[in-house]
Amino acid sequence: SAFISHAKGDAAMEARYLQTKLEERLSRPVFLDSDDLQDLRELQTHVRESSVMIILQTRSVLLRPFCLVEILTAIDAGVPLVGVFCAAGKAADYDYDFDSVADYLSTLDTVLPRDNPSAARLLRQHGYGDLRQAAWKLANTIPKIISVNFNPAASRNILAATFFDLGEALQRAKALQLPPFDEWIAQREAPRCSQAEAGGSSGDGSGDG
Repeated sequence: SAFISHAKGDAAMEARYLQTKLEERLSRPVFLDSDDLQDLRELQTHVRESSVMIILQTRSVLLRPFCLVEILTAIDAGVPLVGVFCAAGKAADYDYDFDSVADYLSTLDTVLPRDNPSAARLLRQHGYGDLRQAAWKLANTIPKIISVNFNPAASRNILAATFFDLGEALQRAKALQLPPFDEWIAQREAPRCSQAEAGGSSGDGSGDG
């Protein structure tokens, strides 16, 4: 089965449409996270039992704590991820910026508690208390997944081609290998250290004049 993770406020209709069409095409159940939003632990169980997760790539999807927990659960369970980028329709108004996403995820451990402390608390309540570990997992997975463009207003032929491509992507998707945590942290911190050293050096030099 497949699992669709999405931000309901951005793309509820697009997610339901994807679910319906994929179930027709794949002849297997496709679980939509809004079908059971009362119990996040139950959602986590659905994620672990899925063969692949589809992330509907809109602006808010990685800001929603439920979606973050779902995606982290998939990564931990070795469930492959595939992105669906909404190229038109209402969801296109909630544009997913690939470059901004990569920057945001790499600093999630500092950004999330500052900008959305309730989301950080929810992650901790569901097994993700170490936000540096969460940032490491997400930053080394989400920017690298296969992403399929989806235009719900396209012609029948284009939609058929889109669902063919998506079906192929779901078949090909594999869980990604994470780099060693300590190496990633060191690499992430290196530019900050270099900037601090450069700032210190310039300060020393100005005092000599």
